[in-house]
Amino acid sequence: MKPFVSNISFLEIISGIFIGLLAVFFLTSEKIEFENLALGSGTSTYFAADEGNSIHLGHLEQPKVDNLIKGWEKRGEKKVLFILGNSQTHGINQKKKGEISYNHMIFNDYKGVDTDVITHSIPNASLQEFLLAFVYWKGRLPIKRLVVPLFMDDLREDGIREYYFALFKNYHFRIESTSAVVQSINEDIMKFNSKIEADVNERHQDLRALDFTVQQRSEEWLNDFLNNKFITWDNRPTLRGKIFNNLYMFRNTLFGINAQSVRKMIPSRVEKNMNALREILDISQKSNISVLLYIPPLRNDVEPPYDVTEYKHIKKQFENVSTQYSCATFTNLEDLVPGKFWGTKEPTNFFNEFEYDFMHFQYEGHKLLYEQLASTLNKMPKI
Repeated sequence: MKPFVSNISFLEIISGIFIGLLAVFFLTSEKIEFENLALGSGTSTYFAADEGNSIHLGHLEQPKVDNLIKGWEKRGEKKVLFILGNSQTHGINQKKKGEISYNHMIFNDYKGVDTDVITHSIPNASLQEFLLAFVYWKGRLPIKRLVVPLFMDDLREDGIREYYFALFKNYHFRIESTSAVVQSINEDIMKFNSKIEADVNERHQDLRALDFTVQQRSEEWLNDFLNNKFITWDNRPTLRGKIFNNLYMFRNTLFGINAQSVRKMIPSRVEKNMNALREILDISQKSNISVLLYIPPLRNDVEPPYDVTEYKHIKKQFENVSTQYSCATFTNLEDLVPGKFWGTKEPTNFFNEFEYDFMHFQYEGHKLLYEQLASTLNKMPKI
């Protein structure tokens, strides 16, 4: 008989050891929210609120939505300037006490007048997710103006992530359109519901089979014991997230990838997201909603992780789409924030001590973005 080890590749052995070491290490480490791992320790999340009510959400969850709507009602149910964003909106690099994000500054500008300002930002949000968020909120709030940042990075993303749209697990929401991109979004939402129904049915069947059995009582006791004695058992989703993040870093180390690595675009995803942008503008045009589209600030004191030719082409595409709609105003703010107002982030591999952050800037950068957006909004037709 051949030794068992001879049937296992060296890579499989190393991978098994690596994953095992990760699990052991993280069993004793502090709790970290997986969604914030990409921000790094130098960048803080900031979701604004006003007198106890949210004005800025990241997840669509019923209690959070209810809290935001309640605040909008308390403030007089005014017409809404709605801001979409990704982690650049809710991330402040090297944040100090009292510092706020650009969207909160815009909210403060409009406070006391006839317009409310509401924000929804999602890390790495694709234009497909922007479309879904916009359509949902348009049904809940009287949106009259919309602000949409156009990130080249996020054109690589595809589909709708269940984690950020948990609200749609509870009812069958859909966008009314026959376009291919909308049908794809609706299919993703249907999968959320199908998965929930399948899980519920499976749990019911399992519970019927286990009802009042020794196995059920034993499993309940074991879970309670582990939850009480070991914090990591109760934090299993966090543990999984941290392991995946470190596997991601392991992959980057293996292939020499870092924050400055040039990443090529995927044409099919670019086109799908461009079509989502057209849907946003189609809906806005028909609903008399004015839209501010902008190319967001990009760090320019070091070489960015973009193919220069691709980046120029994408920017031109964005501008060309905007010119097809009278409701749209387009501006390019890529050079707005100087390099000194950006920062560094934790490495994306195991070799570097730090990497340049191309997405998140400091409070001074938020002030500059606020000033430019506020100025452009003031020049747009009154709502």
